[in-house]
Amino acid sequence: MNSIGVWPNTNTSVGWAWIKQGTPCFPTYEGANRADYTKWLRGFVDAGNTPTHYYSYPFSRWDSFYVAKKDFELVPLYGADSINIIVPEGITILGGSRGHNNIFCYNGYKHRGTVPVFSDTVF
Repeated sequence: MNSIGVWPNTNTSVGWAWIKQGTPCFPTYEGANRADYTKWLRGFVDAGNTPTHYYSYPFSRWDSFYVAKKDFELVPLYGADSINIIVPEGITILGGSRGHNNIFCYNGYKHRGTVPVFSDTVF
């Protein structure tokens, strides 16, 4: 059992269904769209940072981006179950383990994990 009292999912399709339906497993996230990520990426680059990966396919190919809506504790997800979390100003990560999740913070444009550029994240 993980830190929020939910058994980890080993079945990816079940895991994604739980997240997308906004069940209690991840009540603090909401699906992010390309504009949400492009806004963060623009600030990241304008702050003098460099993305880590460049892909020739669109943002929509990764169906795993979320925006944190309130303070939260990280839940470590791995491999195909991992997600990408955009953390707006004023939202606090209360601890936990990152696992393979990518974290994109507006506070100082810090990140943990990779910073991808997609074919349609143009600014």
